[in-house]
Amino acid sequence: MAKKSKKNKKSMYENMVESLAVFVVRTAEKDNPTPEELHVMGRVAKMLFRTI
Repeated sequence: MAKKSKKNKKSMYENMVESLAVFVVRTAEKDNPTPEELHVMGRVAKMLFRTI
């Protein structure tokens, strides 16, 4: 049982990747994202693709 719970726990890295992905998706779905949001979204998307 203890081993199974360890597998279900997400690492800090996995949580970070998921939260960055949520940011990218939310920004992409906005009607009028600011230029700063678009810039950050592009950089975060590049980082995410490098980690996959």
